[in-house]
Amino acid sequence: ACTIDSCSNSTGCAHAPLNCDDRNACTVDSCDAIRGCIHTPITCDRCTGNGDGTCDPSIGCSATPANCDDHNDCTSDSCASATGCVNTPISCDDSNVCTSDSCNAKGGCAHTPIPCTSPDACHKAACDPVRGCEITPIVCANGTVCDPIKGCVEPPQDKCSDDTCCDDANPCTIDSCDPQVGCVFKEAPRGTRCND
Repeated sequence: ACTIDSCSNSTGCAHAPLNCDDRNACTVDSCDAIRGCIHTPITCDRCTGNGDGTCDPSIGCSATPANCDDHNDCTSDSCASATGCVNTPISCDDSNVCTSDSCNAKGGCAHTPIPCTSPDACHKAACDPVRGCEITPIVCANGTVCDPIKGCVEPPQDKCSDDTCCDDANPCTIDSCDPQVGCVFKEAPRGTRCND
């Protein structure tokens, strides 16, 4: 089936090979002794041409690499011969618990710092990349003390020296001195004679 057989009185039998060329660049042409011409379609690499594995009958498989760029900064672009373009999402995890990790298609990975807030001016807040936010007391130096609102300040000075300096000349109060707050005038107990 793969020859064209003929006979000449002068030369005898002739067996010319059968031309199985189908002029299609997308097939492999061959001849089977029983079936005759066979045109087997070829498989194009999906990483060439337009990436879908199609074949152009006039030129065959394209030699131009497929463009797998999806213009997305959040994917890693590659190509597999059997399946074509692969756009794999990238991981933006920086293994730092002090950041919030995200991805923008036009900018790629972003690592936004997580704010740590202290409860008052006597504590400081900081973030450890492994443990996260930590709150630690502030140690005041040079004899200063910590005020929850103002932070480290000079300790309060005595506002009075003794009870005698706190006399308000009111017999209906009990006068005393608190070095931290100054003079204290408390109402005398009920029944105390305070008027002449």
